[in-house]
Amino acid sequence: MAAREPSGLARVLAPWGVPPVISSMLFGLCKQEERAVTKVIHAVCLSISLILLFTNVAQSQTLKAENAQLQDKFLVIKSVETPAAGWLVVHKSSGGKPGDIIGSMTVVSGTNSEVEILLAAALKPGAGVILMLHENSGASDKFDAAKDKPIMEGGKPVMAEVKVK
Repeated sequence: MAAREPSGLARVLAPWGVPPVISSMLFGLCKQEERAVTKVIHAVCLSISLILLFTNVAQSQTLKAENAQLQDKFLVIKSVETPAAGWLVVHKSSGGKPGDIIGSMTVVSGTNSEVEILLAAALKPGAGVILMLHENSGASDKFDAAKDKPIMEGGKPVMAEVKVK
């Protein structure tokens, strides 16, 4: 029977007098450790990926508006955060649902400060309005309800209800 060639680890350890049996055992332990570490790394990477995925999904389609006030014929909103660029459309609130469209303006993705929207109808302080984000079809520089459709998330329009001060 021909003698087996020593493994790489056995060749490395042989000059220091480590018997091949011991180096084989060490090699087996190293392989087991390597597999365990690889599994841990894969689990950590998967966990981080899932956290990032669900964080993006949860935050991707929210519309936040802060401090809406009436100034003459304008609705002035101190800060509006939008998940995408498009049209910010003001609807009269009808029992918590969007009613007639009374104003619109374009917004950028992210934070929009001091948003001023010219209103086509009068509002009184304390009135509720619904701000809804619509796509900008680019067909015109004016909002067109027929072409600039609401941006949807989970089958529902991206919107926020606010009380006017």
